[in-house]
Amino acid sequence: MVTPRRLITLALLLSAVVLSVVGLQSVRDTRAATCSHGVILKLYPCPGDTDLRQGTIGVDMASGWQADLYLDNNAIPKDQLEITGSSYYYTPGVNGAPTLSPGAHTARVAYYQTLADEATAQQFAWNFRTS
Repeated sequence: MVTPRRLITLALLLSAVVLSVVGLQSVRDTRAATCSHGVILKLYPCPGDTDLRQGTIGVDMASGWQADLYLDNNAIPKDQLEITGSSYYYTPGVNGAPTLSPGAHTARVAYYQTLADEATAQQFAWNFRTS
């Protein structure tokens, strides 16, 4: 039997579910926005994350853009980068590269259009921690 009390309870439960889904979606959208920057489609790791000392550091760029990576103000040599299309990754501990010490680190990317001179590069830096 349907009573007004049951209808009100059902309406409140459905409202709670809808609000939960909307709230979780907005949190996910905010997280995605902080892990990209303009033509930088994805940052690895995301700003503020704690990652493993041998975790991948890098960027996925929009098509037509190139990048140079820096870690703690040191340029990462091109021979230590894994470049796939418009993605640039550095993995500490691979190809003779040292692992990172635990603590705070700063990654920086200098990015420029493929046909442009490196002198026109724009910069973006982000911080993360390793454990």
